[in-house]
Amino acid sequence: MAALAVCAVALSACGSSAKVATSTTTFPPLKTPIPAPPHHRQPPAAPRVGRTQRVHATGTTLSVTISRVIDPLLGSGASLLPGTRAIGVEALVADIGPGGYDSSSTGDFSVVASAGAARPVFAPGGLCATPLRDWDNEISPGETRSGCIAYSLPKAAQAVEIRFSPHAHEQGRVTWAVH
Repeated sequence: MAALAVCAVALSACGSSAKVATSTTTFPPLKTPIPAPPHHRQPPAAPRVGRTQRVHATGTTLSVTISRVIDPLLGSGASLLPGTRAIGVEALVADIGPGGYDSSSTGDFSVVASAGAARPVFAPGGLCATPLRDWDNEISPGETRSGCIAYSLPKAAQAVEIRFSPHAHEQGRVTWAVH
C-alpha cells in the first residue's frame, strides 16, 4: 500500500497546476552587417599649374607645362553665350624627340569645370588671341612652342583641372590641378 501511495503522489504531481519558474532571455533583432567599404587607393594628386610633365606621344616624348590659367580673360573679343565668361590657358610644349609632334591645341588641351562644360572659343584679340596657324602644329624634335587657348566657361563654374591629351587621345593624358 505504501508503494501505491507513492505512485499516487507521483501521478498527482504530473499535470498539476504547480507553478514552475522559467526565464527567457530576449535579444534585440539582428542587424544586417554593413560591409566594409572597398579598399580603393586614391590616385596621386595632380601636380599644380606651373609644373612640367613628361608625356609620351606616338613617336616622340613631350615636356608640357601649363604656365597659368587666366580667369577671367578680359579683352579677348571672344563671342560668348549669355551666362558664360572667357578664361585662358597658357601652355608650353617642348618636343624632346626622337620624332616630331603635329596636333591641335584645341584638341590636345581641355578644361575640366566644376559645373557645366568648358569649350574652346575663337579669340580675335588680347593675350589669348587665336593664331592663324595653330602653335601646337608641326613641332620638330628639340623645338619648344608656347601659346594660349581661350575657353568659354559658365560664370558660376570654376576651372578645376587642365588636361593635355596627346593627339586628342585619352592614352597618355596628363592633368594639372588649378587650385
